[in-house]
Order: sequence, then structure tokens, then C-alpha cells
Amino acid sequence: MAPQLYQCPACGQPVSYSAPGCPRCGWRPGPPPIQPAPAKKAQQLALVATGFAALIAVGSFLPWAAAGAGLLSASRTGIEGGDGWITLGIGAAAAYVAIRAWLDSRIPHPGKMVAAGLAAAAIAVVDALDIVGRQATSVYGVEIKPTPELGVLVVIAGGVGLAVIGVAGNRAQ
Repeated sequence: MAPQLYQCPACGQPVSYSAPGCPRCGWRPGPPPIQPAPAKKAQQLALVATGFAALIAVGSFLPWAAAGAGLLSASRTGIEGGDGWITLGIGAAAAYVAIRAWLDSRIPHPGKMVAAGLAAAAIAVVDALDIVGRQATSVYGVEIKPTPELGVLVVIAGGVGLAVIGVAGNRAQ
């Protein structure tokens, strides 16, 4: 039985499948190319990443801290506190990257998603810990202690979710 042959892609010489490479030019077959993730999975990851990035952005506008009771209560959004502008920028940038990936049917850049998610979550965690660590004050005999509110928690959740999507995107590549 004659050995099975294929044509060398470099020089066109017939090469036996049992040979380690082309005897004429020395070309050797390498590992098979890495196949990209299917477009549907890439679009799903990009869509979920967009959702988590939107959570970060929306959470920036929600109350991050509140204090008081009744008529003496007040709240402060992330935007009013200053750090919300940073998380808003992070969320908007991550959403832009994720939407572009979705439109191109590709996985959003995993490193950028992880970095953006961890940065937003870290800012919100530091702010939440700062809020919790503040001393209570007494106003007209009413004890007022600031507490973390929904906005800071939404930013943390969005940041962690975005980082997880980045890791999932890295594994899917």
C-alpha cells in the first residue's frame, strides 16, 4: 500500500503524512490554529459585559450614602461625592468597548473588562468602607450615622460582574 501524501504548503513538494516535515524545504506542520469563539457566544459575552458596564454607570447616579432620620435625612449620589464621575467614566468606556465587540461579533477585550471591573469595584468598596467608618454625629439630639446606599452596591456588583465576564472571555478565546 502506498503511503498517504500531502502537498507541502511552502514548496509544493509531496510529503508523506508519516514524515516529520518536508524533505525538500524543511517546512514542518505546526499546531492547529486557535479557533475563535463562535460569533453567538462572543455576542452573548459582549451583551452581558455591556449590561454590567451600564450597571456601573447607572450606579454612579444613585445614592451612595445616606444619613439621618425623618426630616433630618440626606443622601449623596456618587456624582455628588466625586468618585461617581470616575466610575461613570469607567462604565462608559467599558460599555463602548463591549458594544463595539458586540457589533463586530467578537469577544470584548478580556484584559480591559477585568481592569475596568476591578477598578470600579475597588473605588466603590473604598467609598463604602469610608462611609461605614465615619463617626455618628448628634444633630438636635438625633444620632446621625451615614450608611452605604444602593448606588455604591450597584457599582460594586457591576464591577465584579464585569471582571467575571472578562475572565470568561479570556477562557473562551
